[in-house]
Amino acid sequence: MSRLKSILAVSIIATFLAACNSDEQATHTQSAKTTQPVVQSVALTHTYSGEITGYEMKKITFMAEKGQVLTVNSLLKESNAQVVLYGYDDFLEEEAYTLPATGEYEIRILQPRNFARKGSTAKYKVEITLK
Repeated sequence: MSRLKSILAVSIIATFLAACNSDEQATHTQSAKTTQPVVQSVALTHTYSGEITGYEMKKITFMAEKGQVLTVNSLLKESNAQVVLYGYDDFLEEEAYTLPATGEYEIRILQPRNFARKGSTAKYKVEITLK
């Protein structure tokens, strides 16, 4: 009987130690540091084409973050169509422009007033890149 009690006591102690050891490992695993994945900036490029007549305009809206770089290139050089970044007078077509704030932006494709007044039609093809 004493031998049975000894085996039972050893079994209980071994089970207790195993349980304590697994709790310790679980606690250690839970407190492991996590790191954020590295996000690399990806350039997004899209081409828009069509035509506008008179005072029509094509509006292209997009979301961007402060510091992203916008470039808009006109692919039809003989067109009367102009590209503007609405609300930003310092934007120049075909030059890299660093966006000043996070939010929604609007690109407008339109004709100069003297062509629009005559009801002229202008074809456009623009490539917009956001990095």
